[in-house]
Amino acid sequence: MATKVNKEEQVIEQEEKKEKTKKQSIPHEKLNKECNNVPYKEITNDDMINYILEYAPKDKKWFKQVVNDNNKADKNGKKRTNFISIKRAFCERYNPSIIPTSKKKKSLLDMVEDW
Repeated sequence: MATKVNKEEQVIEQEEKKEKTKKQSIPHEKLNKECNNVPYKEITNDDMINYILEYAPKDKKWFKQVVNDNNKADKNGKKRTNFISIKRAFCERYNPSIIPTSKKKKSLLDMVEDW
């Protein structure tokens, strides 16, 4: 009987670990306001930093690496940061539904195919 109890406890512990490690989108007031209809362009650097500090402090190292990867020197030697790439990486991780997608144009053949 003792072995059954131990096995059940192990199963419960494993399930708890799985729940903790699941990668879930963390809700954020500004990002999820009005059913994810917040424009991608309105997210600022302060929003990203505050979000990580408040909701995902474990991802500080990841975000710092993303910022460092997108810092490059221009032809004059000044450091330039590619904020678009940083914002895209942030949104891919936390709220991919607001990332803009390109519109695919239909060709004439595609339009006539439905006739």
